[in-house]
Amino acid sequence: MSVDAPAYAARVWDHYAQFFDDPVAQTKLRGPADEPLHVLEYGNVFEGCRTFTTIGLGLLEGFVEAPHELFLAATWPGEELPHLLVATALALREHGRPLRAGMAASGLQPYAPAFAETTGKSAMMFVPPQALPPLFSSVGGKPAVEVLMAVPLSELEYALLARDGIDAL
Repeated sequence: MSVDAPAYAARVWDHYAQFFDDPVAQTKLRGPADEPLHVLEYGNVFEGCRTFTTIGLGLLEGFVEAPHELFLAATWPGEELPHLLVATALALREHGRPLRAGMAASGLQPYAPAFAETTGKSAMMFVPPQALPPLFSSVGGKPAVEVLMAVPLSELEYALLARDGIDAL
């Protein structure tokens, strides 16, 4: 299915605007085939946290399931989080794994070395959004887009997840 990229981006942006104030920052990145990817940063969504959302991941070729965008809330002050969020999704794509709830990726230190060193977190898993209204998880329209929450994990937590499943965490 061919998707109008500007209309898709506007639809996802409008969806986020229903739940958050205007973004305080925007990081513009490029996908593997030079696709535009945006990570929006919001303040005051959760006390003491910065919140990040993606726009554009759902347009990338290679994810065989429904389009997804990502959401991350973090207290860490560094500037690597937008890159880490996108790199995690691209790592799944590169290994032929779908971007969906329950998926995880490890070995992400190269994309956010200061974050990994400071927090001990170098893996990421994706789950349905928590602490937000249920409507946040789905962007209406065609194609429908699911928003997933990214949760940083340590390598030990990642190994536990891989061995025993999400209930082990």
